[in-house]
Amino acid sequence: MRPLLNDETTLAHRRIAIAWGFWTMMATGFGLYFLSQFEEVTVREALHMVVTFGTAAPLLVFSYLERRAYRDA
Repeated sequence: MRPLLNDETTLAHRRIAIAWGFWTMMATGFGLYFLSQFEEVTVREALHMVVTFGTAAPLLVFSYLERRAYRDA
C-alpha cells in the first residue's frame, strides 16, 4: 500500500512537527542568548545552530510520527 501525503493523519503529523521546529528554534535562540553571556558566539555560529536544529527537529518528529502510525496500522 502506498502512503498518502495529504490524509488527515499526515496533516496532523506535519502540524505537530512544525510546532516542534518552532519551539526548538526558540529554545536554541534562548540557549544561545544565555551562552553568549559566558562565551563569545558569532552571528554565523548562532544562525547555523538555529537553522540546523530548527530543521532537524521537525524532520525527526515527522518521521517518528509517520513511522509509528504505519507500524500501528
